Amino acid sequence: MHAAAAGAVSNTDSLARVLSSMPDNITKYNFCESIIRMQDYAHPENAILAGRTMVSVAEKLGNDSLHVSALASLYGVYYFIGDFENAIDCILKALKICDRIDSPVMRAELLMSTGVTYRSMNQFEKAFEYYNKGFEIMYKHPIESKIWRYLMNVGILYDDLKKHDSALLYISKAYVFALEGGDTVMLPKIRGNYFISLINAGMYREAENMLPEIGRALEKLDPRMRVQTLIYISKFYINKKDYTTAMQYAQDAFKLSTAINSVSMQNVALNHLSYLYEVTGNYKASLETYKKAEILNDSVLGQEHIKMIEDLNIRYETYKKNQEIENLNLQKKLDTRQKLALLIITLLTVAFAFILYKRQLAIRKRDRELFEKSEALLKTEKILAETKLQAAEREIEHQKNQLESSTRAIIEKNMLLEELKMKISQLNSTTEKATDEKLEKIKELIDSQLLTEEQWNEFRKKFEAVHRTFFVRLKELYPDITNAEMRLAALIKLKLSNREMAAMLGVSEETIYKTRYRLRKRMNLENEASIDAILLEKF
Repeated sequence: MHAAAAGAVSNTDSLARVLSSMPDNITKYNFCESIIRMQDYAHPENAILAGRTMVSVAEKLGNDSLHVSALASLYGVYYFIGDFENAIDCILKALKICDRIDSPVMRAELLMSTGVTYRSMNQFEKAFEYYNKGFEIMYKHPIESKIWRYLMNVGILYDDLKKHDSALLYISKAYVFALEGGDTVMLPKIRGNYFISLINAGMYREAENMLPEIGRALEKLDPRMRVQTLIYISKFYINKKDYTTAMQYAQDAFKLSTAINSVSMQNVALNHLSYLYEVTGNYKASLETYKKAEILNDSVLGQEHIKMIEDLNIRYETYKKNQEIENLNLQKKLDTRQKLALLIITLLTVAFAFILYKRQLAIRKRDRELFEKSEALLKTEKILAETKLQAAEREIEHQKNQLESSTRAIIEKNMLLEELKMKISQLNSTTEKATDEKLEKIKELIDSQLLTEEQWNEFRKKFEAVHRTFFVRLKELYPDITNAEMRLAALIKLKLSNREMAAMLGVSEETIYKTRYRLRKRMNLENEASIDAILLEKF
């Protein structure tokens, strides 16, 4: 009956007349509640009037639970149309009254809604504060299937702060908890927020995999969430440079935001359209759309809503005394049968509450165990990753030490052999011819041992274990580079002096200078460019 009457109300004047004709406060409260539940997005002023009437009736009756419910309903209307200042005022008043009521479920819901509103106002620290307060109540009291809401809200908040990895982690956990708790109604909303976080994180490939699922879930989302999701689908197609499809989704988002008469969502949709026009080069349309968004942003509520509120207060004062008399008469009419029925209902409510309490205890225990297992798994994965990283660092350090030791050993051996060759050369002038021939053979043997191919291959293996791509990049950039030039480049990479390089390769320092000159020409270096710096920094 209430729903049919509510549907016939077209404006605030007709609504005020209907309310003034109602016989009692309870009827008036229930009627206003049906107005808000209709979600008449084309006439939000009716919902505001209905919500304020509910608050007035609850204050008149002195019923705290009814008062909190009325404020929460009015909060929902203000939040939906984007009037966050009035929304936060309503929800904070409801929290204050809730202090007098022993209802953890109601308080946790109000705290979460407060956090959501502060996030919409970009007051992220306060949002975190209220989310955490709500979460503490959820764990102290057995509240069924509400953990997912905390996780999802925190994930969205991290997304606002551009901490996309944390956002995706929390929203994924929210999906698991909602699925485990059987709250299938909220699964499309959670998946929608996950899709939005993927777009914000630039993970378009993963987002593309979700598109069919998001398309099927659109009709299951509430209108505000549907507008937001349509905008992010448009952003996805902008990234793919499919501007025709992007424009279609952007215009659908604006049409829906207009149909539901949400000023805040119209503003978001218009700003996105302005950006899309700019991307496609239609600067005139972009500017006009941006101006519309600015005008809309300055017109929230307006003078008409203020006048409507003043009229409501006048009507409330007019009927205040009559309503008091009606309430007293209603109380006197309660007979014995009504009292007995009330007693039976109370007993059934207590029994049902006890059963629900036991069930919630079990769910709370299960949720805590799932949460603890998840945290333990994350810690284990982190420890394993750190262990692998440390092992890899130790292996690299060991390989560096091996390379340095091997290089030093070759240098010292070759320097010793060179010194031995020098002494043999000095003996040539003081020995007989037969002895000279033997000494020459010894010198040839020494030359053959200065740096053998086998030694070079062993050295190269150790070098590549530390500098894996060094030789590959040299060959890619300079295909005609010789083996001698590659060897010299490797020794420069090890920061050896010209004397050490000469000893290592078993050649003179003059040969090293010549090879350096050829390598500079190969690399097309300017005179002032340092070959050492380039090989050390870019290879």
